[in-house]
This record gives sequence, structure tokens and C-alpha cells, in this order.
Amino acid sequence: MSQTTDGRRRPARGAGHAGNVIRASVLLALAATGPLAAQAPATRVAYERVVAVVRGESPFLAAARADLAAAVARTRAAGRGVATELSADLEEAPEFRVGQAVFSLALSREFLVGGRGGAARSLAAADVVAADGWLAWWDVAVGVETERELTRWLAWSAIGSRLAAQDSLLARAEVALRDRLAAGEGRYADVLRVQAERLRSTSERGQATAAAADARARLEGLAGGPVSELTALLDSLAVTGVVPARPPDPAPPDSLLSIAPAVRRAGDDVRRMRAEGVLVRAETRPRFRATLGAQVAGEGAARGLGPVAGIAVSLPFTASGANRAAVGAATAATGATEARLAAVRARERGVIEATARRLGATLARVELFETGLLTATRAERATALDAYGAGEISLLEFLDFERAATQVEVDRLRALMDATNAWAELWLGPSGEGDGT
Repeated sequence: MSQTTDGRRRPARGAGHAGNVIRASVLLALAATGPLAAQAPATRVAYERVVAVVRGESPFLAAARADLAAAVARTRAAGRGVATELSADLEEAPEFRVGQAVFSLALSREFLVGGRGGAARSLAAADVVAADGWLAWWDVAVGVETERELTRWLAWSAIGSRLAAQDSLLARAEVALRDRLAAGEGRYADVLRVQAERLRSTSERGQATAAAADARARLEGLAGGPVSELTALLDSLAVTGVVPARPPDPAPPDSLLSIAPAVRRAGDDVRRMRAEGVLVRAETRPRFRATLGAQVAGEGAARGLGPVAGIAVSLPFTASGANRAAVGAATAATGATEARLAAVRARERGVIEATARRLGATLARVELFETGLLTATRAERATALDAYGAGEISLLEFLDFERAATQVEVDRLRALMDATNAWAELWLGPSGEGDGT
């Protein structure tokens, strides 16, 4: 440093040039990047295209369709007639003289079995209703999970891109500060500070890259593995660099309650136990069996062919105690499943209301970012950039602002992920899973 004639200190020759070089280098890095807030969100059409591809390839939906087909097949077989029995008897053969024995051949079959057959078909029909309901649930679940993972992938990819741009800026700043330090015009502490910031930024970027890879792998897993059409769609979204969109509006609470996995399972149990109760009652009714055939009997010239006919009826009152106990057990089991359904509905309604409030709070955060913080950040970033270009603030001051601006953008994307996760939980419950059993 040297002094002016009035004793004031002035920068050494070349110091202004070094500062200009640093500013030029930093401004060049900033020219290649921009705030995430300026990037367009993915359109609803883009989301729907990805969801359609995943649904078309989903092994979960294929399994649910197979379950439904199996249940329908069981319904066709349930209660469809009773087999006829063929019996042959040889009796009354004195001293094992078969020629004098009574030989009969008869057909027998139960009749008036409509009650038990109808009850068996109703039980099988309850399984069809359950399988059809789970197919509908998996259709919704695959779509919702796809939207959630697509939002995660877009958000973490955008965060990774923003942190990569920040890392590029910090790298240029570090080189410029080292050059200034070599010229004897800087402080080593400034270099260390930028290095520490680069390490933090690199670590966060690595976490974002890993999270984006995890979300993409989950997307491909929902489709049963890498699918060329899905890969092409995701690659096109990656090239355009879009950020995630807000989640769709939630369905009405009653619709969400009816499709909740726990409520669906409990409802399936109620339908099945009611059908089993009808079958138990049908089993306590009298059984009727008719027999018709022919027999050979008699000795010598009197031996001849004659008819065999008969009817048998079961007497349920002879086992009235056991029958009442079976009906009582079926009634109690049905009552227990109905009580459990009521309890599950009450619990899930509370969960849905709490999740809806959380969704509202996270959407309010997103709104705050989009209508206030991000707008202010863009304006302040431009002002700070102009001030730095004019030499009115230092590089470290500008880097502090840039870090704060990046954090606002990252927090906005995290809020979008939180909102989408809450929206998904409204449909699928906190676990996000339903096994259909």
C-alpha cells in the first residue's frame, strides 16, 4: 500500500485490476446459472404421461388383476351342484353262497341344497368384491406413488443442479482468491472460508444426487424395472430441467376414508364374516337325500330283479346345542369385525384430518416461497449482483448472499416434497402400502 499526499492510504498498483479479475470470473460463473424460481414446473400432462406408463407396466396391478380373476373363478365353482353317488351292495349270502345273495345297485343324491349353494356363492362373491376393491386401490396407489417419486426425483435433481452451479461459483472464487493471495493482496483466511463452503456444498450435492437416484430407482421399480418408454420420458424431463409441480387437490375426506387400506381390510373382513354366518346357518338346516336303483333277490325260480328307492332326512334338532353354538360363534365373529371396522374408521378419520392439516400447512409454506420469498430473493440477488459488479460489496459478502439465496430455493423444493408426501399419505396412509390381504 502507498499513501497520498494528504496521508491517506490507497491500494497498491494492480490491486484494482486483481479485484476486477475476480469479479469478472465470478460474474462469468453466474452467467451460466440462474435461480430455480425462474424454472418452469413440470406440467400436469407430463405427470400424467409418466403415471400412464408406470400403470401400464406395473407388476402390482398385474398381480391384483390375477387375484381378481382367481376370485371370479372360485365364484363360478362355488355351490354349483352336488355329485351323484353310485353304490353297490352284496348282502344276505347264506354260507357265502353268492348266487343266493341280495345284490343291489343304486344312485343317491342330495336335493334341496339351494340354501347351502347360495351361501357358498355369497362367500365367494365377498372375495370377488374384496379383490375388485384392491385392484381399484392398487390403481390409485401406483398413480399416487408415481407422482410422489416423480416429485422427489425432479426436486432432488433440481437441488443437485443448483448446488452444482454454486460449487462452480465457489471454485472460481477460490481460484481468484488464491491468485490474489499469491499477489500479496488477499488473506488466507478468505481462501479457507471458501474451501469450507465448497466442502459443505459438495457434501449436500452428493446427498441430493443420491436421493435423486433413489427416487428414480423407485419409479422404475413401480414399473417392474427399467422401461424404455419411462426412461425416455424421464430423460426428456431431465434435459428440460423442470422443477416439480404442486400436488393435485386432495379428494373429499369421505372418499379418502373409504379407500384407506386399513378401512378396506376391515370392510373386507365384515363382508366375509357375514357371508360365513349365512353359510353356518345354512349348514344347520335339514339335509335331504334320495336313492333310486335296482336289486336282484330271491332263490331259485323266484330270484328276480326289483326296484330300490329311499329317502333320508337329517335331524338338526339332535345336534341343536352344537348348531346354536356354531351360529352364536358366527354372530359374535361378525359383531367383532363390525366393531373393529367402526374403530378403524374413527382412527383413520382422525389420521386423514391431521394429514389434511399438515398438507394445508406445507402448501402454505410453498405459497409463501412462491409469492414472497422467492420473488424478493430474485430482486435482491439482482441488486447484489449489480453491487458486486460495481465493486460496492466484497466477494465474501456476495457469496454469503448467494448461499442464502440458494438455501431459500432448496427450502422451497423441500416444501414441495413435503406437500406431495402429505398428499400421498391422504390416499395411502402413513405407511404408503396396502398388501391387499
